Amino acid sequence: MTSLERRSSYDSISELRRIKAEDGNPKAILESWSRDMLYRKAVELDIDGRSKMTKAQLIHALRNY
Repeated sequence: MTSLERRSSYDSISELRRIKAEDGNPKAILESWSRDMLYRKAVELDIDGRSKMTKAQLIHALRNY
């Protein structure tokens, strides 16, 4: 993983934590994202099995990352 990729991953993790901290209800925010947006975030975080996941499964995986 290059330093740019690593920084991007850290930024993504920080963003998810910030979303959770700001709203207190991450479900409301993630539910409003399209499947494509959720998938791109899963790619950034290198979540296994993401290509076969439904929107609901991606939300679950991102919440539990």
